[in-house]
Amino acid sequence: MPPSQNLRFAFVNDWYAPEIVGGAEVTISEIANEFVRTGHQVRVFTPNQSSLQGCRQIGGISVHYTLGLFLRRKYKVPILVHVLEKIRVLFDLITPFCTLVCIKRYRPNFVLFHEIDRNGHWLLLLSRLFFKKEQLIRVHHDLSDSCFFRSRTRFGNVCISPCAPCLPKSKLNSYLSRMVKANISNSKFIAAELKSLGFQTNVLNVGNPCNISSSQLIVLPEKSILFSIGFVGRITKLKGIETIFHAASMLNPKWKVHCIGPITFAYKRYLVALATQLQIEVFFHAPQPNPFEVVESLVDCIVVGSESLEAFGKIPIEASLAGIPVISTEAGGLAESLDYISPRPGVFLAKDSISLANLLKNFERPKFLKIEPTTQKTLPSVILEHCGK
Repeated sequence: MPPSQNLRFAFVNDWYAPEIVGGAEVTISEIANEFVRTGHQVRVFTPNQSSLQGCRQIGGISVHYTLGLFLRRKYKVPILVHVLEKIRVLFDLITPFCTLVCIKRYRPNFVLFHEIDRNGHWLLLLSRLFFKKEQLIRVHHDLSDSCFFRSRTRFGNVCISPCAPCLPKSKLNSYLSRMVKANISNSKFIAAELKSLGFQTNVLNVGNPCNISSSQLIVLPEKSILFSIGFVGRITKLKGIETIFHAASMLNPKWKVHCIGPITFAYKRYLVALATQLQIEVFFHAPQPNPFEVVESLVDCIVVGSESLEAFGKIPIEASLAGIPVISTEAGGLAESLDYISPRPGVFLAKDSISLANLLKNFERPKFLKIEPTTQKTLPSVILEHCGK
């Protein structure tokens, strides 16, 4: 079936708009819109939320909120609900069966499984009762299949390899990777890491979640240094925000920090106290659809301080396209995203506030930023290639 023919796709994911909670959900939304734009049909199947049930049209995409025995109806819930939900998916065949019945009624040509922790492993096991293997594709947006808690962190530290409690989940999902026609990853880092754990994936089945088809030259206007750092994204310790605070406090004059993104009330209160202790000025901005427009006139650069194993990392590319210089770690797949940018951004070691402070101390605003396409294909193009085989 040639990719140019109009196809009917079922997207299966744990969350979807308006409950977009991270880079994976944003990427899935972008893929769905790209498929619709090119003439294909898409319906998203996602567990119902507290106030979202039935079928809805969101941004031109048909979204079906499936019913089931879900205990977690919101992204942020107490830890007890998380634990009970993990136990539920081990034994609950009813919920994934009902989800697959809904998908079957849609009669898709292909089913794209993205993040599926809320439906659980039975969803892939039972899918072969409803669809042929050639119709099933798995898209890996991160390393959640190798981690019980999805984040590959434990007690605030990054796990380079799965911990002992996570090995059963990793082994099971590596076996389930054989149930589908293709396993597609969003970076070479994710593909290589999953392959090392026994998953049926490789660096040939990789598509980056960004579409840079031609070189783009951004000329940066000259302006006086503001002694100010920008941070965009989820404001958490694992994103390196505390490292940024400590680095800012080492400089003379001390640099200001502008943070824009979601944050819990408790962590914000902690950061305010930390900023007071370090004697730095910190400004929190509410999440915005176009965060770089908010901070562009306020900061000298965007700092990406991730400590966790990022799957890819779109923030450096998006900031550069907005004409804002970037300083970053190379955690996980971030190194691949930095390859799109010329001159390549300065990098520092995750958790190392001294190396970040040295970069900021010697910061010079470049005269231009060039975003160049790499040889890597995009996720939509890789998916459609497999659908045409």
